Amino acid sequence: MTTRNAKYRTGETFWSKYGPSVAVWVSIPLVAADPTRHVLQDAGLWTGASSFMYRSSCEHTDVRCLSVTGFTFLMFTYVGFACMLGGVLVSTGAARKLSSGWRRIRRGE
Repeated sequence: MTTRNAKYRTGETFWSKYGPSVAVWVSIPLVAADPTRHVLQDAGLWTGASSFMYRSSCEHTDVRCLSVTGFTFLMFTYVGFACMLGGVLVSTGAARKLSSGWRRIRRGE
C-alpha cells in the first residue's frame, strides 16, 4: 500500500514522497521494544536492576517512580505510536479528506 501511494506522489522531495512510509517503519521497533523487554525478562535473559520498570525504593507505582529503563521504554512506545499515527494519517491524506468533508457539511451538500 505504501508503495502504491508513493507512486502517485510525483515531483516531490524524498521526505514528502516516502516520509509516511519511513515513519511507519521507524515505529515498528519503537513499539516492539517494551514487549521485547518483557520477553527477555521472562526468559531470564535480562536480569538485574537495570531491567526493572520501576524503582524498588519508591512507594508509588506510577510515572513518578519509573526507572531510567522504564522511562526510556515508555518514551519508545509513545514515540513509536506517534510515528505510526502520523505516517498513516499523512499517507491516507486524512487532513485533506476531513477538510473537504467539513466544507461539504457546512455548505449543506
